[in-house]
Amino acid sequence: MKTAQASRASRLFVRLKHLIGLDRAIAFTVMGRFWQVMTGTVTVLLIARFLTPNEQGYYYTFASLLSLQVVFELGFSFVVLQLTAHERAPLTFLPDGRVEGNAVAHSRVAFVFQNPIPGTLFRGLCCLIPVIKPPKS
Repeated sequence: MKTAQASRASRLFVRLKHLIGLDRAIAFTVMGRFWQVMTGTVTVLLIARFLTPNEQGYYYTFASLLSLQVVFELGFSFVVLQLTAHERAPLTFLPDGRVEGNAVAHSRVAFVFQNPIPGTLFRGLCCLIPVIKPPKS
């Protein structure tokens, strides 16, 4: 009797999953967003309860400055992802760990992973510009 109910519940779950288009990746994404909402709410409540208004001002000021990183990043990680995916297509990974294929594509992928410092330095400096106050004259 229990196996029949379990089988029926399993079929219902599979049908529901198919109807709403839920797969494993989407489920993990939804769970991650739910976790962000829950932890964000708890964080705000803890800040309101345990920090003085002056400390809250410092906390939110630094949080705002850190969020500027998103503005200056300008989707850099997405660009790197797309470029790497595009250039990886003509390459083949051998079992011994070597990569062979189109030399131009290989050099472009290598450049992206070996030289992130200039772009990172530029974005970091852009994030510091609003923090630096000009001297009063």
